[in-house]
Amino acid sequence: MSKGRHGASQRLLRTCWVDLGDSTSVCVQGKCIKAGCDGKLGSKKKFDKCSVCGGDNKSCKKVSGLFTKPM
Repeated sequence: MSKGRHGASQRLLRTCWVDLGDSTSVCVQGKCIKAGCDGKLGSKKKFDKCSVCGGDNKSCKKVSGLFTKPM
């Protein structure tokens, strides 16, 4: 634990890379704690297949057609 600018104790937080590069975990005093896609520690929220945090996979939009313009 370190002292902050105003004398308050602060815990050092660092990103953990565990289990194939899970970047939603945070290292707290040497232990990795998972966070949800909402950024809250201990949250179980995940991104759905539409990339919506805590979504229900119903907001995806299907895109189809012929794409000819070079990117």
